[in-house]
Amino acid sequence: MGHPHFSPENMFLGMIGSAVDITERQRMEADMAKASKLESLGVLAGGFAHDFNNLLTAILSNLYLAKLAIPGHDEPLKLLSDAEQACFASQQLTQQLLTFARGGSPVKTLLDLGRALEGWVQFPLRGSNVRPVCIIPEGLWCVEADEGQMRQVISNLVINAQQAMPEGGRLTVVCENLTMPNLDPAVPRRDTDYVRIALTDEGPGIPEEHLPKIFDPFYTTKAKGSGLGLTTSYRVIQKHGGHLTVQSPPGGGATFLVYLPASRALPVKADTSTPPVAAGTGRLLVMDDEASIRGLTQAVLARLGYEVDCAENGQTAVAAYRQAFRDGRPYDGVILDLTVRGGMGGKEALLELRAIDPNARVIVASGYANDPIIADFAAYGFNGRIVKPFRLEDLRQAALLLTAAQVQ
Repeated sequence: MGHPHFSPENMFLGMIGSAVDITERQRMEADMAKASKLESLGVLAGGFAHDFNNLLTAILSNLYLAKLAIPGHDEPLKLLSDAEQACFASQQLTQQLLTFARGGSPVKTLLDLGRALEGWVQFPLRGSNVRPVCIIPEGLWCVEADEGQMRQVISNLVINAQQAMPEGGRLTVVCENLTMPNLDPAVPRRDTDYVRIALTDEGPGIPEEHLPKIFDPFYTTKAKGSGLGLTTSYRVIQKHGGHLTVQSPPGGGATFLVYLPASRALPVKADTSTPPVAAGTGRLLVMDDEASIRGLTQAVLARLGYEVDCAENGQTAVAAYRQAFRDGRPYDGVILDLTVRGGMGGKEALLELRAIDPNARVIVASGYANDPIIADFAAYGFNGRIVKPFRLEDLRQAALLLTAAQVQ
């Protein structure tokens, strides 16, 4: 703003004005707009993942039934197993979108990094001129982690390294076990052992003045990119009780260091063969608002030896449970879909079931893998969880948990 300035003789001398630098305000407004778009993307991604995982559940259930129908035929069984693996690879795509868009509570399982890490590193580099070198020692400890989120973290860090080497180069990934006496000073928690993953590129490095901001939302020095990949990775590692830091010594190159609390438990090898149709016993109630999933889940559990009834929403599930309880033929367990469009979902239905029978054994099922109820099912009163799309072994273990009164 300005106004004219005159002398006592009324001669025009010039303009007097003031100016305000609004650069910071514009940056904040731009960040808020990006955050709003990201929130909208999170809602969209959640709905997409839910529907897509329901479709994958239906496909996988049919594949399982097909495998059970043709035992002993190696070639068709191999083809069906390959189709199963493709379904789970597709599910990881939606998981990555969810992790990018809104993070979410990790659904932790025992994860063998030594078996998985090399594939995670190589996949984003396909077709690029960056050569990965993975050094993974025998006896690398496992970690309790969300596999989809860990895959996304490694992918983000690998892509970041690739972008730092547009002319090509070598990406060195080194894993090692760290015991408490040998922890780096950078690790804030020093009361546990860690697995450390170090990813070192041959790029120009990161200027010292940029290092403190490298994990800030929307901060990027690249012409392309949202500035969210490293932020997402940092938050995911924090939610796992770990730590993510970066080093960039003078002379070029950057090393990202991932620290994850270690577990000494031994990994269990995944069995992709057709499991025997072991005879289960017991009555189960399955609630899901998708008719195809209800029917296929019922068919799979019936092949496993269980007597299964189905309900389309929480209201009908509660009514069926109440009637069976009154008739003296109570269900041994219930599988409740967490989210039901236009009806009572699993969380509300659980409360009503426990009002009928305080000892009711209930597992929650959902295609929203990042939902806090799935991540911490026991805190919400459930006896277990099963995440869509589920494997045949997942469903079998869920039925055993319900009917054998095991504690997960």
